[in-house]
Amino acid sequence: MNSTTSDWPMANTQHGMLVAFGELLKRHGVMDRLMGVTIQQKTRRFAPQTKLVEFLAGLMSGMEYLQDLNEGPHPLVPDRVVAHAWGQPGFTHYSTVSRTLDTCDEQTVKDVERVLTEFSRPFIATAVHELLRRGTPIVYDFDLTGQAVSSTSTIFEGVGFGWMDDSVKLGYQLARVCVGPRWHTALAGFHHPGDTVSMTCLKELVQAAEAHTNVRPRRRMELVQQRIEARTEVVARWQRLADQQRTKLERLHQTAQVLIGKVHHAQQAMPEANSPAKSARLTAQIKRWQKRQARLDMQIAKCQPVLIKHQTQLAEKVGQEFKYATLIHYRDEGVFPTLPVWFQHYNERQTIEAGNKEMRGTFHVQHLMSHSLAGIQIQVLFTGLAANAVRWCTPWLHSCSTSTTDKWERTLESPKYLVRVAANTLALVQDTHWGLALQFAPESPFPGVTLFVRGVPAFQLALGFNQPYRIESG
Repeated sequence: MNSTTSDWPMANTQHGMLVAFGELLKRHGVMDRLMGVTIQQKTRRFAPQTKLVEFLAGLMSGMEYLQDLNEGPHPLVPDRVVAHAWGQPGFTHYSTVSRTLDTCDEQTVKDVERVLTEFSRPFIATAVHELLRRGTPIVYDFDLTGQAVSSTSTIFEGVGFGWMDDSVKLGYQLARVCVGPRWHTALAGFHHPGDTVSMTCLKELVQAAEAHTNVRPRRRMELVQQRIEARTEVVARWQRLADQQRTKLERLHQTAQVLIGKVHHAQQAMPEANSPAKSARLTAQIKRWQKRQARLDMQIAKCQPVLIKHQTQLAEKVGQEFKYATLIHYRDEGVFPTLPVWFQHYNERQTIEAGNKEMRGTFHVQHLMSHSLAGIQIQVLFTGLAANAVRWCTPWLHSCSTSTTDKWERTLESPKYLVRVAANTLALVQDTHWGLALQFAPESPFPGVTLFVRGVPAFQLALGFNQPYRIESG
């Protein structure tokens, strides 16, 4: 195909790269599996599963709101070339997609999650194996993001008031786990009411991370036990001190009660004294007991605050319920990172944060595109798939490119530009029984770039991951 303007036929799609994305997902069976998920909705013009595929295609085109399927700057619904590339007879109005998302239930979410897990498993396993082979630590990023809705809204399921963006708002807590930092891969995401505490989310994210990567680190139970024993000794000390003060205070109170009784009986006996000597002796005893009673009152006053202090310390370390210890960080004694190592780790954290920003800026995960909890959960699952697939397809796109430019090479390294620019760029698509070719328009950002996306296998895991055959003409 010639890329000169004079010989260039009319482009037949506004979403060139989206055609390639669809071909990739079809090759790995994603479309066929999605068409088999459970949705309790009748088929009219299009099957309800087709609307899920359309929703995924819209997310991979970078749509910000669901209505962008029809009303966005590059509407997807009229583009039959993309629908065909994604294995569908056509796309429908966004309101119909919305109704399908609202119809989805817990079983639909489980089916979709199973489809995406089957697709992602070989990619994640290969990357994890490479990290383990090199002895590189596997770093998980756990992220909790508030998704607020109107405080008076009654149309969203399962919302709750919680702390979001430095204030109390009505909405959800989106818990996500990714693995990185050098390759930022979304593993799982869960929605909870806004008042859900972070510890609950952390537990399920750890379990999801280990299930998806099939890597379970050594728990180091002996180190946790050592910390429990050390803490037990501290608690026992405060308990011993509190018991000693309590016993002392009880003894002082008992002595004080005895003295009060002696003074009372002596005062009762004074009128009945039959001699001046006996009266003087009782008077002296009363004064002596009263002096001792004053000293006891001072001792009691000093002992009570000490007992309260010990009881407070004990309550802060023990509480009223059983608690479980978790070892978050471990390092051998005497081994401390150098300053350059700390800076490197901090910079890698910036890479992870860039991945989180991509989920919000490129795929707009913060914009709730359904009112049902199942629809919102499917949006999170599809957003994770979109972010991962755009990265995973880069080696394949390199192999499909018959010509290249500096800008095209930079675009291939940027998921943001692949979605927001390349997936919304004019292109000519030719689909025959020989293969599928895609050429970007001369006035596009990638003039002269042609992709042959079918005719060679996208991936051959047994022959080397991301190393496809290239079929050369004789």
